[in-house]
Amino acid sequence: MERAPLLRLSPEGAWRRIILHSGAHITHNGTKLINASTLVTASFEMKAGSAWRGTVSAGSQARIAIKVERRPRAVRINGSVARADYDGSSRIIVISVSEGINKIEIE
Repeated sequence: MERAPLLRLSPEGAWRRIILHSGAHITHNGTKLINASTLVTASFEMKAGSAWRGTVSAGSQARIAIKVERRPRAVRINGSVARADYDGSSRIIVISVSEGINKIEIE
């Protein structure tokens, strides 16, 4: 049985919680909020300020594009500082995750 993604928005319309089960993307009002190179299970929620915490479970290495509100100060994957490509015009960061469960922190 396929599960629909879960998206919770703030009163201003910004996303605050996302859950994606065995999917490759979540779109809201024509904008891709998450876009993965392969099927993933992902869960992200906003923490204090504009920090994000979550997990991504991937069956193989994957690149994931995530719509954010601003350039992140730091990105950590499984506790280690990770490279994140940021496009300021689209406000999207792209990270790479390995096969398995990955803890993601975006600050």
